[in-house]
Amino acid sequence: MSQLKTRTILIQSFEKKLESLVETLESDNSTDESFKLFFEELQENIEEHKPKFVDPLDDNPKDLLKYLIGINPVSKPDEAFKFSLASQTNAAIKEQLRKHQITLSSSIKEKDYRFVEFKLNEIKYLTELLDQNKSIKQIYQECLRSLVKTLNENYDHTKANFDSRLEIGNMLMEVNINEYKVAIETGKYIDSMKLNFKLYELQTSETLNLN
Repeated sequence: MSQLKTRTILIQSFEKKLESLVETLESDNSTDESFKLFFEELQENIEEHKPKFVDPLDDNPKDLLKYLIGINPVSKPDEAFKFSLASQTNAAIKEQLRKHQITLSSSIKEKDYRFVEFKLNEIKYLTELLDQNKSIKQIYQECLRSLVKTLNENYDHTKANFDSRLEIGNMLMEVNINEYKVAIETGKYIDSMKLNFKLYELQTSETLNLN
């Protein structure tokens, strides 16, 4: 098969796939409009200017590089190419995050801090990935505030119980000692979360050791 014929087949294949993609996007009402416009404009450009392919065996890649260098670049690519979610997609993500939030609340009460840190890392990653999405950031911040509030209350409760029994001269019961031990042992996970999620208002395990 000649090089020209091969190139023609590749171009036609590409055009058909692009046409099919545009038709699919147009029929999907949930697809973001800017996303649709991007591929529609790409299709128009392809029709006006045939796509260029590099044959790794016979072509000289320098020719394509010279062509690309001659094209005017996008002046502000960070503004031109913004990731945007369709409303239905955004709603589905928020709903899933709310479920994570409920799971986190339950895990905090059960003092399963390893799992809490794992789930928070998942939400943190999603927040960083969808940096422009304010609603997702809000849910993440709500999770952090709830975590700090509950953990600080747990620390205060543990210290108060321990101190009160010592102050009135009562013997420490086994349940008090065990509660204190658990708080110190789980402190390493709490200290890790304080650093990882920048929870500056969160007490550390040192507050128990110095008690």
